[in-house]
Amino acid sequence: MKTLALTVACAVFALALSSCGAASEAAPGSEDAASAPDTQRPVVTFSVDDELLGAPVEFEESGVQIRPPYGWFVITDHQSEQIRQGLAPLLNPEYAYETRQLYFDGESNTILLVAAPQGEHTQEDHAEYYQDALEVQELRLDRFAFGEYELDQLVLVEPSVVVLRYLLRHAEHNEVEVFFAVPSAEFADMIPVIESVVGSVLPL
Repeated sequence: MKTLALTVACAVFALALSSCGAASEAAPGSEDAASAPDTQRPVVTFSVDDELLGAPVEFEESGVQIRPPYGWFVITDHQSEQIRQGLAPLLNPEYAYETRQLYFDGESNTILLVAAPQGEHTQEDHAEYYQDALEVQELRLDRFAFGEYELDQLVLVEPSVVVLRYLLRHAEHNEVEVFFAVPSAEFADMIPVIESVVGSVLPL
């Protein structure tokens, strides 16, 4: 199990740094991660494979367009509530948000949540919560400049699941978060899908 966890963690951090134009910041818990100025955000790009993505979906309330993975199920409102309850420990129960859409892949049991954050919670808040409440094996927070967005990326590795949270801020729109919960055993295969979805984000 330890070997698997370390392998997954390395794969996650490789994704976190992929195509990055400069070194990333320190992990949460260090003074550098908490205090590093946004003016020093390195530029990041993501590899987008069009064959892995479906048609663009516009979320007008958040001023954003995202292409979900091809063939993933759209979760109904009733199913959404059940899944959100199951995801509560990973989402952070203190985190207020509005669900824009939930997607599910039956083959990998991976969940994609597109959400509109409410209130003042930050990725640092989530990192602190995870360290206190979950069995954390690896935890990392990075800040990037991505197109017209400021992007905060949080990566959590647990024994059975990898969580990736992408918080995107745009000067003319509300914040939007792209959240993935991936079984650890499936993570390596999901990296191209995750990169493609995040890389497809565009402001309206």
